[in-house]
Amino acid sequence: MSNNRSVKDVLRNLILLLFVSGCAIQLGGALYSSQVTETLWASNPPDSLREWGPVVRLAGANFFRIATPSVGLLALLTLFTSFGTARPHLWWRLSSAIIFLIAVVWSVMYFVPTAMQLSGPGLESLSAAEAIQMTDTWVKRDLIRELLIVASFACGMRALFLSAQTQTVG
Repeated sequence: MSNNRSVKDVLRNLILLLFVSGCAIQLGGALYSSQVTETLWASNPPDSLREWGPVVRLAGANFFRIATPSVGLLALLTLFTSFGTARPHLWWRLSSAIIFLIAVVWSVMYFVPTAMQLSGPGLESLSAAEAIQMTDTWVKRDLIRELLIVASFACGMRALFLSAQTQTVG
């Protein structure tokens, strides 16, 4: 029974470690995207949207369409393997996973369709004022999404610390 319990703990910690590592990668991609790609894309809408739209679509296809669902799956695994852990560790694990899943749902519901509209053929149906307003809203909301990923990462790191601390004390 003791060996079975330690295997569960190792798997829980491994899943958490993979999730937190994925959060770090997702955060790095989000920061790069906001500081480099979005800066060019949102610099002078609607002209900059037309010029840099293909770059945004390519970045989304090559990074976020793979990273976001992958880390989202790890968040779900982290969530489901959290139960049965000690209370402080449980709270940080759940917080980390839930916050990241909120960012994933928000990405699917708002950012993906908006990016497709602003960087694809849908842009032509928007007036210049609408394109400017949508781009400004995107940039502001993307900062909030980045903060959610930072919060998820920080909670996950705290859970890892508590797990390591428990193992060294116990």
